[in-house]
Amino acid sequence: MKSARFATAGVLCLVVACNQTREQTSEAARDAPSAEPAAPAEAKAAAAPARPASASTENVSVLGPWVWATPNPRLAAAYFTLKNPGTKSATLLSVSGDAAARIELHESVEEDGVVRMVPHPEGFEVPAGGELELERGGKHAMLIGLTAPLEAGATVKLTLSLSEGRKLDVDFPVREATESEESE
Repeated sequence: MKSARFATAGVLCLVVACNQTREQTSEAARDAPSAEPAAPAEAKAAAAPARPASASTENVSVLGPWVWATPNPRLAAAYFTLKNPGTKSATLLSVSGDAAARIELHESVEEDGVVRMVPHPEGFEVPAGGELELERGGKHAMLIGLTAPLEAGATVKLTLSLSEGRKLDVDFPVREATESEESE
């Protein structure tokens, strides 16, 4: 039952964001930093250098990054795990990239049987000696106002900004959600 509620929440999040007016979407695009014209997904994927699905800085590493190729042409969500083997906590402050007008950190939260998305502009803590999982039905990075449709097989470059000025540039493969992920 819980997984059905999170699936419903995910769809609801996409529907709510889809209901932005054209003016709101235009404002978001206008306020976003200017970027080169969008290239086809195939060209972007071909141009991206081959890299392993992880990156690290100051002991914090990124594992299993991926972006959900949603059926919604204006929204997508990014998921990954941050691992911090160090003795000091870190904070994921923001995620940025040219794939969307804006990217926000969100968390799906269930209260009184209703799942809603809560923005986290303050970021998420990555505990010392621990991990932070951004996954479907929980914490995630929401890409709002996509600059081009995201198709499975493409790659999206995102920058993760961490505390103390640390940044991680990570290639996120775009893929479809599996059946088990669809039911989460």
